[in-house]
Amino acid sequence: MTPSARIQAAIELLDAIIASARDGGPAADTLIARYFKERRYAGSRDRRAVRDHVYDAIRRTAERPDTGRAAMIGLAGERPDLAALFDGSAHAPMGIEPGEMAAQAGAVPAWLAPLLAAPIEQN
Repeated sequence: MTPSARIQAAIELLDAIIASARDGGPAADTLIARYFKERRYAGSRDRRAVRDHVYDAIRRTAERPDTGRAAMIGLAGERPDLAALFDGSAHAPMGIEPGEMAAQAGAVPAWLAPLLAAPIEQN
């Protein structure tokens, strides 16, 4: 796989993970294992790189993004080396359009923040 194809694979996996999270489906690690079981051509370095991209994008976002592309664009906004791989070449994601929505970065989802800010009750 080319580096650009790895980004496209990460986007496809993130789309599946987002849909699964929304619908109560299997966990990310299960989906990743299934994805690569169906794509035997991907070598160990390819699998590791794609998996790293996926988990980096997941760790970066607080709220569930709308699409895998938005998650990867958000990650690419922090890593110019990844942004350069959105070039529209064969097996690569299309170029990033000006103003295209990226997933917002954050440490925790908005619904969890008030719970973490509340004082811990003493027993």
